[in-house]
Amino acid sequence: MYERLKDIYPEAQDLESSDIPFSLDLRVVRHRFSSPDGTRMFQVGNGILSVNNVKYAHYEGFKAEAAHVVERAIDVLGQPVQTVLRYINKIPTDGRPSN
Repeated sequence: MYERLKDIYPEAQDLESSDIPFSLDLRVVRHRFSSPDGTRMFQVGNGILSVNNVKYAHYEGFKAEAAHVVERAIDVLGQPVQTVLRYINKIPTDGRPSN
């Protein structure tokens, strides 16, 4: 996947969880690949793919970016058993506390 997405996500990082033995069959993120500024990334592990963007402008843009990563994952890994989208909407607070 990295080879297919390195133009967008050139920064590669092995996470501490990459040391967990595969035999434990835990669904943990093991590797992170991010944009140069660190605001966009995808993460992979055994049985898991996560697409993150902390500075998205709108849902449609985020959805298109996530779909692009998922399509590359399907190319490399095959059809996933389950796909989940977790979308967190931003609420402008104009600097006011949220409580």
